[in-house]
Amino acid sequence: MLNLTDHEREFADTAEGQGAIALAQRDHQLRTRYMGAHAPAFTDTMRDQAIRDGAAKHARAGVQRIADAAMAPVRDAELATLRAQAETARQERKQRIANGWRR
Repeated sequence: MLNLTDHEREFADTAEGQGAIALAQRDHQLRTRYMGAHAPAFTDTMRDQAIRDGAAKHARAGVQRIADAAMAPVRDAELATLRAQAETARQERKQRIANGWRR
């Protein structure tokens, strides 16, 4: 049995944590069903590892959300610049086409 941190225990109590445990248990059952009655049981250690993996994945997703939020103003400014450049190019092309017919 693994020693879980407070964060991991809190994660285990959430719906997402319960889902991670259920998914790990279902995965274990699918991988060992060919053994029938001789299949090893889903142990507390396996449950704890599923919690640890799920909590780490959840934490990484949180860090990514924070990074995305921090970069949003920069990304929005870049998109606005690109849209302005695209609009300028569109207008120039339109003008070139209009001038080309006059020759």
